[in-house]
Amino acid sequence: MRVGKGKAAQRYIVTVNETEAKMDRVNRQAIIDELQAQLDTRINPMKVVEFVIH
Repeated sequence: MRVGKGKAAQRYIVTVNETEAKMDRVNRQAIIDELQAQLDTRINPMKVVEFVIH
């Protein structure tokens, strides 16, 4: 990959480590699952609004 133009351009080599990529996917999904579980255990604000209105 080249970044920049002319003599100031720099070249980079981009690689993919499949093992690291898999671990990243697993970690991201664990974070998403934990956040979803936290959201699922909170009080639904719409039910609170309905209670107050009625």
